[in-house]
Amino acid sequence: VPGDVMMAGQDVAFSGSTGGSVLAAAGGQTIGGFVAGNVRSAGGAVVLTGHVERNVTALGADVLLDRDADVQLNAYLVGGRVEQRGAVRGHLRVAGREVVLDGPVTGNVDVVASSLILGPSARIAGDLSYRVREGGASVDPAAEVRGETTAVSVPGPSTTFQVATSLGRIAGFLLVGVVLLLVVPPLAGAAQDLTERPAAAVGLGLLWLVALPVMTFAAAVTVIGIPLAIISAALYVVALYAAPVVPGLWLGTSLLDRPGAEPTHPARAFLLGGFILGVGMLLPWVGFPLRLLAMAAGFGAVAVAIRARLEES
Repeated sequence: VPGDVMMAGQDVAFSGSTGGSVLAAAGGQTIGGFVAGNVRSAGGAVVLTGHVERNVTALGADVLLDRDADVQLNAYLVGGRVEQRGAVRGHLRVAGREVVLDGPVTGNVDVVASSLILGPSARIAGDLSYRVREGGASVDPAAEVRGETTAVSVPGPSTTFQVATSLGRIAGFLLVGVVLLLVVPPLAGAAQDLTERPAAAVGLGLLWLVALPVMTFAAAVTVIGIPLAIISAALYVVALYAAPVVPGLWLGTSLLDRPGAEPTHPARAFLLGGFILGVGMLLPWVGFPLRLLAMAAGFGAVAVAIRARLEES
């Protein structure tokens, strides 16, 4: 491909050659081959195995710079678990919950993480600066850092603080949901559509979750589309937070409504369903997939409801 490559989908892979940059948004993605420009990717699992002439920017639940990867300039990696095993000829900036550095870096390395592992193949020619939880750093004796090492240990939050923060997040979600249901009554209809067509809602929601960022980026690369891209990005962030309101309402309605009885008020139903969903989204391991499912269901239910209303009119 002589120019840029843009890819989006559930799973995508690039193994060819491009004279421009690669932009990818997908649940799972593998980027190999030769890239003359930059790589910018976001998704669930991002794996880089190819040669990149310029910079790499990657965001994902899991981000891996494979041993075959070769980045000629800088790499900026953000994720739940980030592994750098390939070569970075410039500087490396990493933020994640778990970070593994086990490859060569020519420049400086900055890390912000809960835990950091420097493996036996780590070769850092510049300075290393890391900020991790107290006791969260592990350095293999075979790892090499030629520059200065600056370590900052951050005490972990207390249990009381964690509980208070979690309750505050749930309370904020419930408040936003009640306000939305009072201001936008048609959201109750979207919850009904989720009951009638759950598979269509989740599938359509996943499509929109991936497609909207890609369309926003496509608009941003054109000068005339920059204002639209800014508005779209802002609305997308708000929608990501508000989307779980619909499945929360659906859950509360399913638990409270009885056949032949008076329907429960949407706000009351949401307080129960939203609280259960909010607690579930904060749980370890299951929280992230549950949040992703809730966002997809909310997005899709609203899209299905809008399409149904348009067909009726």
